[in-house]
Amino acid sequence: MLIDVDVHTAESTRCRPLINTDTLSIDKANMEKFLAVTGHSFEVIDIPVR
Repeated sequence: MLIDVDVHTAESTRCRPLINTDTLSIDKANMEKFLAVTGHSFEVIDIPVR
């Protein structure tokens, strides 16, 4: 998984958990725990703004 540096350094990230009527907010530490527990590795990259 590729994660933009701005997303990775934010206090929390918001996403839609398969239901467009709900929003999940998860902090960086818990996102990293979730990815590790589910066997997903990630790389932080700098995606340039156009």
